[in-house]
Amino acid sequence: MGDFVPAAKAGETIYAKLRRMAADARRGNPHLIDPTTGLPALLPAAQAPTINLAPGYANTAAVVAAGYSQAIPAASSGVVSSKFAYTGGWPIVYASSYVRVPSVTQYSTGNGSAANNPPLNAMAWRVHFRTDAPIVVIAAVGNTPFRLLVNGQYVSLASSTMGASTPAFATLDFSSVGGRAMRDVAIEMWAASSFYGVWLKPVDSFEKKSWADPIRAAYYGDSITTGTAATYVGDCFAHVCGDALGIPDNWQIGVGSTGYGVGVANTSYAAEAHVFDITQNCQPDVVFLTHNVNSYQQAATGALSWANVARPGFLSVYSQIRAWRPTVPIFQIGVLASYNSALDTYAVPYETAQKADVQAFAQSDPNLFYVPITTSEAPWVAGSGNSTALANNGNRDVLYDQAGPHPNTKGHQHIGLRLAAGALAAIAGKA
Repeated sequence: MGDFVPAAKAGETIYAKLRRMAADARRGNPHLIDPTTGLPALLPAAQAPTINLAPGYANTAAVVAAGYSQAIPAASSGVVSSKFAYTGGWPIVYASSYVRVPSVTQYSTGNGSAANNPPLNAMAWRVHFRTDAPIVVIAAVGNTPFRLLVNGQYVSLASSTMGASTPAFATLDFSSVGGRAMRDVAIEMWAASSFYGVWLKPVDSFEKKSWADPIRAAYYGDSITTGTAATYVGDCFAHVCGDALGIPDNWQIGVGSTGYGVGVANTSYAAEAHVFDITQNCQPDVVFLTHNVNSYQQAATGALSWANVARPGFLSVYSQIRAWRPTVPIFQIGVLASYNSALDTYAVPYETAQKADVQAFAQSDPNLFYVPITTSEAPWVAGSGNSTALANNGNRDVLYDQAGPHPNTKGHQHIGLRLAAGALAAIAGKA
């Protein structure tokens, strides 16, 4: 669902493309909300495969002996196979035969090389392929958690976990839900997970997944951008936003406790210190700048926080991106704080000052946009409570489980959908 986009018109701009893709995504995407549950709509049960996490295969020889002799390994001779499509990060080889996605949030050496980022604690990433096989054998490192998507919808919002052996095998059995039929399959993984490959019977078809518009978006921010407090990092607002916009490849580039001019956990790693994660590692078609929470909280007043602390950091990030690609669309979002709470003292003046500056810069940069949050006509989050301490004065009671800055899964869902709508509103007048 959401993949069969009308063909691009000759000379179509990135903005026309985003509007077209978003319109198609409203027909279906992994995070399209089911109004009866308020959660992402699942693949209908009549189409969902049975996932067997203990098929009894001790090794690849046993898989082949069972008739699944068409092997599509993730890597061979230390090289990532080109037969799969990967989204959410860059794939690298692990232990010669596995593929994993290293996290840009692990403090790298700073040279913008995948080899110099430790392959640990990756954010959500997906491996994609198409097959008509009634039964698909998949393999990964033992104890790997994953979620399965078929034809663009989650089979379950909960994760499954591979067995303890390495490699561990599982089967996706479509025999009782249509049998042989061409399907898009995506395996969503995270943490230190590693993919090993797929095994099919000789008569089964297999092909790499492709998109009419293989757009990539970077979400450059802090711990909220890493999906902190969402049950699964695949439900981070970045993926919700990207899915709602029809963008297939969404990268969570977040470092906790950092912001513009602020590196709380590592003072040398403020936002302006690892822009290479955008310009060299990710190289996106669209950039969302999602820092602000840690910046505005560092000063006595919001206005001073922007002018004296964060503004120089923002200008550094902005200038580095522009030096790399002068016309890539950049969306700076406002402060993810709760309106009508004590945080207003800092968030509203900070966002007001930041918005004025960014909009002034946009007068000479037609590809720079501001998406307000606390100063929006309808602020995204309001109130001072959370689900464990209800205040009954705003939606924060539902969107957060604690007093800190991290939204829960519903909060990420809400923020991602508001961001997608805000981005579309920002480009509404663009050709």
